[in-house]
Amino acid sequence: MIGNQNASNLVEIKHSNFIQNLGTQGVAIKSSNILLKLIHCNIISNIALTQGGGLYIQLKSKKIIISKTVIIYNKAQEGGGGIYYDQDNNLSTKTSVQTFIFFNQAEVYGNNLVENPSYLSLYINQKAMSAVESTMNNISTSILKISPYLVMEQGIKKQTEILMIPSTQVIDTYQIFFVNKAIYLTYIKSLNIYFKNSKGEILQNMYNSTCEVADFIVTKGKEEKQQSTSIQHLQYNIENNNFELNTLSFRLDPYQKETRSLEIQIFCKAQQSQNGLNYIIKATSFKCQLGEFYIEEGCQTCKSNQGFYSVTYDAIKCSIFDKTKFQNVTSNMINLQKGYWRPNYLSDATEECYKNTEFCLGGWQVGDSTCSQGHIGALCEMCDLYNIKGEGQFFRNQQNQNCVSCLNEESSILPFLFALFQQKILLSLELYYQFPYH
Repeated sequence: MIGNQNASNLVEIKHSNFIQNLGTQGVAIKSSNILLKLIHCNIISNIALTQGGGLYIQLKSKKIIISKTVIIYNKAQEGGGGIYYDQDNNLSTKTSVQTFIFFNQAEVYGNNLVENPSYLSLYINQKAMSAVESTMNNISTSILKISPYLVMEQGIKKQTEILMIPSTQVIDTYQIFFVNKAIYLTYIKSLNIYFKNSKGEILQNMYNSTCEVADFIVTKGKEEKQQSTSIQHLQYNIENNNFELNTLSFRLDPYQKETRSLEIQIFCKAQQSQNGLNYIIKATSFKCQLGEFYIEEGCQTCKSNQGFYSVTYDAIKCSIFDKTKFQNVTSNMINLQKGYWRPNYLSDATEECYKNTEFCLGGWQVGDSTCSQGHIGALCEMCDLYNIKGEGQFFRNQQNQNCVSCLNEESSILPFLFALFQQKILLSLELYYQFPYH
């Protein structure tokens, strides 16, 4: 059905069934520039070789009205198993009354419906996030709502209900360092915005769509907002059908986050749409971890390939490699020379084991783990009398100050005690026979 775009064309279809038909596009109904009313119709099990297994609608300003109609089990090779809107239009509760549009399938995207985007959806590490839907300045706006989750900040687990991101670092390059295991884990691998239809389905092939990203510093207790950086522009990722936020960086002083927060506003517009969509993310930032230093309201990584490192939290500058004490360094770890010792991972204090350098093995470990067998404590000068390291019990050999295993000492002293006992018995017998009457 084709109508004149400037004329008032109206087609009303009532009490009709479109079942098990096969076609190229809009198998049940294909309509162009016609105000269409469907009332009490059944559109079931139709198959389209391209788009619109049930309906294919081309309407730029006019609306389609669907009432008390069932659109189910239709299929399309490309998109819109149920309904395919070709232009700037979408299905709404006002135009779709008591209508059942479910269980349709599309090979590529939009199982039930391809239409103009209804809202934006944020995915973190490929998981859809919840959001509060509202309207601001006549723009459909989604506000991120995060369930409480655990995160590690400066070696301490904490629960947060606001998204935490690094300050002045690209999001997907940021890694959290776990001190006890001496490993890094990537925090956010992907942070993406998707267009979705009114059925909650991801829309694809939204070519030439764009997003603008602006971030604001919000002072708590005040309504004022200060724009942090210039607006960043995102192009639609054709391969993944989304916009990538994980390649961006934002600025929020991590040492003022008690009084300030970050608000990220994302405004996206599809090419064929006159209206845009908004998404708001409220975020805070991480304090500087090991291997980082605080500069210009953010944290930057110490460049170990230039000999810089940091093994303390909240550092304002990096330490410099000391070749007399270190073999090499990473941004947050030290490989000690043999004969040197440091107490823990959070200390930059490195001491020479001056009494006996053989007691201190050096390496990447700290504290007792860098001591030779049987040795513990500061500068590895104590013996592991209580089996703290799990190597056995050791006591000090007063002749050379080495720590000797109690187990090894027992194996050598028992024969001596047995021989001494035998000697005592022989001496007693000899005295008995020499003085039998005493």
